[in-house]
Amino acid sequence: DEETISLGFIESLAHFIGREVDSINESYEVKAVSLCGNMFANNLFLSLVEKSITESSQFITIKSL
Repeated sequence: DEETISLGFIESLAHFIGREVDSINESYEVKAVSLCGNMFANNLFLSLVEKSITESSQFITIKSL
């Protein structure tokens, strides 16, 4: 159904962002990550992204522009 497909999309996007942050951190030893935009105002999405990032990073979250 539509809700299941939507959740799958959101989870996939969160994991993608997490993998990208980890990859950038491996290459450049990033100290902090800025997550900005209206998507991060959704606490579930933000939580999924933060859990998907395996490298330890400080998060700077700007939820709305």
